[in-house]
Amino acid sequence: MQPATAPRDETNVTRDPSTPSEPTVSVVVPTYCEAENLPLIVPRVAKALEEAGLECEIVVVDDNSPDATREVCAELVEQGMPLRLLV
Repeated sequence: MQPATAPRDETNVTRDPSTPSEPTVSVVVPTYCEAENLPLIVPRVAKALEEAGLECEIVVVDDNSPDATREVCAELVEQGMPLRLLV
């Protein structure tokens, strides 16, 4: 018996298309109602990886939060954060 898997929602993948190259490191951040914390953690992680000389992306995997997670992620992308959102 194989486990049931839900299809990924590819419609809200958010990433700045002007990113120059594919990332060498992906940091996955699982979230549920973390809109308040994303503006704190995402820039810190991005800065640490950049200082280490790594091309990175931060992948926020959200469990369909009823808060403003999607909007916050869109704002972070507009600010130049290397972020993708999967819901």
